[in-house]
Amino acid sequence: NDGVFGIGLKMTTLSIEYYIWAENNVAGIFSPERAEHEFYKVNAFLSAGDIVLNEIMASNATTQKDPSGQYDDWIELYNKSTAAVNVGGWFISDNADKLAKWRIPTNTTIPANGYLIIWADEDSSQNTATSLHANFKLSSAGETVLLSKSDTTLVDFTTFGAQRTDYTYARRPNGTGNFIILTPTFNANNNTATTGTAEILAENDVQIFPNPAHTEGVMLKVNSEKKLNFQIYNTLGQTIYSGSVLNEQMIDTRYWERGLYIVKIGNRSKKLIVQ
Repeated sequence: NDGVFGIGLKMTTLSIEYYIWAENNVAGIFSPERAEHEFYKVNAFLSAGDIVLNEIMASNATTQKDPSGQYDDWIELYNKSTAAVNVGGWFISDNADKLAKWRIPTNTTIPANGYLIIWADEDSSQNTATSLHANFKLSSAGETVLLSKSDTTLVDFTTFGAQRTDYTYARRPNGTGNFIILTPTFNANNNTATTGTAEILAENDVQIFPNPAHTEGVMLKVNSEKKLNFQIYNTLGQTIYSGSVLNEQMIDTRYWERGLYIVKIGNRSKKLIVQ
């Protein structure tokens, strides 16, 4: 009876579209007014848990071999707590529509302030007690990685763009920071990683179009002979997207909230408006 209405939702997808219908004894109204053609959207907001996605390598050429001697992609989980956590029965996926894609084996434990490596090599036949192998591979062109509990409650997820070979997409500060492209720290603290020296670019070397961007996406064009890392931040300083670009890179903005974003590449920062 405080005049405030609310609802609790179990988020099993990355976002939910919705509209509101309110009525009294005389009439009713939709919000937005063009409901069923226009929607509000709420994105999954995950409170910081003990277990997080910490580092992802989607283009491993020379960095780290798996126990079979292969340079496969890998995903690193980190336990931020001071007690061991059993993640057996949890799921790792690269498909938001199929959270239960690969099940972490029973009684898999991550020690306090410890790490767990999962090889993304599409070869679960190699699974042992000390070497875990998921039934999917990662795309160096970019995709989403999702971690969920045994009931498919989403625990953590991240989306990355095109990746630079032998670099990782990792949290810094370790376990708590935003994801950025770093030098690899396999099964170890990310705080020691480096991002490299910023490329010196002229003002006109970086172009973003269309800007304002619409639902179909935006093109990032860079005048450089090198493949360069870039990050896109929202107005809260959170990393929304990160990747690398050689000449041109298309960025999918279909699911982004409308507003102002900052594109950081080399020594340049560019404003991007999504309508």
